Amino acid sequence: MNNENELHDVTFKIRYPSKKEKILYAVKSILIDELNILVQSIITVRNIMLSC
Repeated sequence: MNNENELHDVTFKIRYPSKKEKILYAVKSILIDELNILVQSIITVRNIMLSC
């Protein structure tokens, strides 16, 4: 009986990110987006140059 109760004893530990972690995540996301835009621009320019 005790074993069955242990199986149902589930605890969730939720840890909210700190202010520093939130800011770092936001900056990282923005940098990744900007890098993707830059890469797409370089590919586009390259394709235009190759087609001339």
